[in-house]
Parts: sequence; structure tokens; C-alpha cells
Amino acid sequence: MESIQEALAWDTAGSRGPINPDSLELKVTEFDFSQTQVVYEANDVKITSFPVIHALSGAVGYRIDFAGLSLAHSGDTCAGWPLVRACEGGVDLLIHECFPPAAVLAEATGLSIERATMALDAAHTSPAAAGMVFGLVRPRMAGLIHTFLTPEVIPLIFSELRAVYDGPVVQTQDLTVFNITKEAIVARQANVIDQLPPIAGEQSVAYTPVLPTPPEWWADARIPLDDVQRPPEAAS
Repeated sequence: MESIQEALAWDTAGSRGPINPDSLELKVTEFDFSQTQVVYEANDVKITSFPVIHALSGAVGYRIDFAGLSLAHSGDTCAGWPLVRACEGGVDLLIHECFPPAAVLAEATGLSIERATMALDAAHTSPAAAGMVFGLVRPRMAGLIHTFLTPEVIPLIFSELRAVYDGPVVQTQDLTVFNITKEAIVARQANVIDQLPPIAGEQSVAYTPVLPTPPEWWADARIPLDDVQRPPEAAS
């Protein structure tokens, strides 16, 4: 996080006048990745972290509980018990990664079968393994991520998964949205608008914007705009 702040230092310094400097700070909370634990609890939201298996130690998944509803997100991972245990008591939505089987991965990418098998075994979840996890957790709805979204691969994914799991499953893609209620879970694609402007939030902290002091060289470099930027009443 210190390195990120260092990389953004120029932009942060340039924004401190018009923008409350407190909103430019990155707050860090450290926790032991290897333990399943609550890492955030405020405003009726509880977030639980649990360790997952992905190439090296340090990766985590999350469970979010809010308003009597819950979802768990595996991130990139092999099938693992910590996720299953974190979902005890049931979750409404479980989003779990699902990589193609090694043979399909090798054919789709040009990797050797040995390298494809190594990648799958060390860091990812096969369709059959994902189906096994879904069967252990039994979420109201399951979602697949990290899948090769091609017409050739998706049917093979579901064929292998359906051999071990028969519950509702959605293959997600970018901008897939899940609406979760007590009555139903609806999966849909977000309807987005290119260049959508930001949505202003409610200001919770009083702050008076301050115009930063301009560098001296700007005085000679700036083009005068008084004649073209007069207030409407002055122009009329």
C-alpha cells in the first residue's frame, strides 16, 4: 500500500485542495490470511476472510453477510475445506472459480498437457471439483468465474460439472449481476452506458475546498479567457 501511495503521490498532491485530503488516504487493516476470521463488521455488513489454495500462501476468499442474506466468493483457488467451512449454515450465492479440465486447457491454449495439469493442480478448480464444492455447500445459487468463455469450452465445463452437481448454476461473464432477495436470486447482465458520469454521494464530512497555489510559470503560460468565460449575466 505504501508503494501504491508513492506511485499516486503526484495526483494526490494535485487533488488535495479541491478534495478533502482525508478521502485520498488509503486505510490498511492487516490480518492473518491463514485464519478464517471476521475482517470487517460495520453498518450491518459482516465480511469473513478465509484462506484458499492458489499457487502460494496468502490468497483469500470472502463471505459477505448483510440483511439476512449472504454470498461467498472464492477468488482463484483449488477446491478447499476452508471455503466449505466458511459457508456452514448456508449461503445464498456461492461464486467459485472453474478452470477448464487440463486436456481442454491444453488444447485451447497450446500448452502441453503437463503444464496444463500443473496449472490446474496448483492453482485452479476443475469443473468436477467445483461441482463437488457446490454439492458440499448447497447454495441457493452457484456462479462460475475464471472460465474460458468460448462456445467450445463452456459445454465441456457444464458436462463435467453436471456429472456431480444438479443445482442451479450460472456461467458469469464481465458485468454479470446477481440480485439476491429472500424470495429469489436473479442473474442478469448489467445495462451500462459508455462514459457514464460518476454518481455524487452525500457529503458526510464538512470541508471547504481550497484552490491550490499555482506555479509561477503558469502566469505567462496561461491563455487569457476573460472575454470568453464571462458569467451569463455579464454577457447579456
